[in-house]
Amino acid sequence: MAGSFTLENGAAQLSPWFSKVSLRRYEDALAVTEAGPLVDYIISGWESLTGDRLNQLRELVDQEMELRGGVFFITKDSGIFEADL
Repeated sequence: MAGSFTLENGAAQLSPWFSKVSLRRYEDALAVTEAGPLVDYIISGWESLTGDRLNQLRELVDQEMELRGGVFFITKDSGIFEADL
């Protein structure tokens, strides 16, 4: 089994079937300007995060956003493979 297909291993997985494989990366960032939606996203996978721990997370995100001038940048790394037969 080949495992997951990622930008890091995709060229190696495609190369047995194509004569040339190249990766074009698309670098981007998401600028988050409100703490609430960011906290909601973070806890979406942690249903058990409640009470004091949730309040600590909210405080931490608020502090980080204040230190960063009200904007929290989340980098995104994506791309596309181009292949020739």
